[in-house]
Amino acid sequence: MSFSVRADRRLIRATAPSRRFVRVEITAPEAPRRADRIPVNLAFVIDRSGSMAGDKIRKAREAAIQGIRALRAEDRFAVVAYDDHVDVVVPSSLATPEARAEA
Repeated sequence: MSFSVRADRRLIRATAPSRRFVRVEITAPEAPRRADRIPVNLAFVIDRSGSMAGDKIRKAREAAIQGIRALRAEDRFAVVAYDDHVDVVVPSSLATPEARAEA
């Protein structure tokens, strides 16, 4: 792991208060890729209340669709939507190609 720290200025006023900013970068070592990942069990929960109208709900749906497409057949997923009440759109299911296409 490596750390990098940078201040916004080289000098600090000694006789008066001042505000300084520091940027800290932390770089973790790369994790080895595993072909045999453990199956996941995900629930996609989508807020469909009035505050999510327009572009927000469209992007939330697109994100859920992309997430479902990325699942493998041994994974599980569910889709829940809520506003003033909760609907289980897709109950917990194996992510078979058929289940993903239907969702």
